[in-house]
Amino acid sequence: MGYLYEITRRPEETGKVTEENFYDCLDILCADYISDIHGEQADYVRKNLLGFIKQNEGLVQDDGSFTISSRVKQDYFYKRFNEFKRIVQYLTLREFAEENIQALQKLLDDPMDNKVWFDGGIYTFDYWMREAPVNVPLYIGNVFYLH
Repeated sequence: MGYLYEITRRPEETGKVTEENFYDCLDILCADYISDIHGEQADYVRKNLLGFIKQNEGLVQDDGSFTISSRVKQDYFYKRFNEFKRIVQYLTLREFAEENIQALQKLLDDPMDNKVWFDGGIYTFDYWMREAPVNVPLYIGNVFYLH
């Protein structure tokens, strides 16, 4: 289904949450179950996220920190933004007022996608990406698999 990333502002804060912290939050996570990921599998998931950040002009440091730039945010949403514009171009008021616009909502904030634990809250990855501080060092701690 997806992943939950523990992201913090300071390296000493990483690794403080465990899967047990989220058992009462499965409905918010849109998951039936959550499990810790360790070792090589966790490293692989972290590296994928950091690779995307680095590829799009974010910084990834040797100390494990990363920073998100405005470019990272824009590139993350690029395809969905264009799809959103395409759909809205032909949307009528009747459709907007009377029909299910779930496809548009998913383009804005996909509740079934990855999640982030940040500053004591759980966020969809989309929401977090929009609100994440720009050019501030951040750290990835534990990674969890959402089933």
